Amino acid sequence: MTESAIRHMYAPDLKSGWGIHLVQEVKLLAKKADRESLDSAIDELVNLGMRRETAAESIYKERCIAVDNGPSWARYMSISGSPEDEYDIITLQYTEEGLLTVDENREGHAAAFGDDIAIGCLATEFKREIFVKYAAQDYLLNNHEQKCH
Repeated sequence: MTESAIRHMYAPDLKSGWGIHLVQEVKLLAKKADRESLDSAIDELVNLGMRRETAAESIYKERCIAVDNGPSWARYMSISGSPEDEYDIITLQYTEEGLLTVDENREGHAAAFGDDIAIGCLATEFKREIFVKYAAQDYLLNNHEQKCH
């Protein structure tokens, strides 16, 4: 059940199951150390006449880690958006017509926040209660500003 919930949330089946969703997101993990080779491969496809977004989609799907199981989800959830992270989050957004956008997260600031549904699924799967402590937005903003200066 957990694997299915993870796959449904981060690597949904784009051929079915749209329901009320107008946009579906596929989450991938790109090693920061591989960024240069990923960019080169994308540029190669662009030079052959492929649209940049389509080239990026193709390379990222081929060479990055799909968030579709427990181990990849654990890696995903460990990403805080800091330079010390081993991976960057790549987000492919789709409509029923096809690829909408590619968020390449060039600055490496994307973090795995807002995954309370996944945490709830895991709590159910492991028959545990999980409490998430909410930090005040002011504290988060102040703490972020201090780190940026």
